[in-house]
Amino acid sequence: MAAAAAMRMYHDGPRDRFRAIATRASTVNAVSQALDQVDSLEGASMAGPAFNGIPAELYST
Repeated sequence: MAAAAAMRMYHDGPRDRFRAIATRASTVNAVSQALDQVDSLEGASMAGPAFNGIPAELYST
């Protein structure tokens, strides 16, 4: 459901909010930091992201 909401927001807007959420996501930051230290994330795992502080209207259906 989250992927469908993200795709809808990406294609139909508001794209500026989508970009702000995506580029600030803790998951993206964690992966980026990990890749700065190693060449591969093979075998790695992590929990799903938390949307603390983001109004539900932005990602609800």
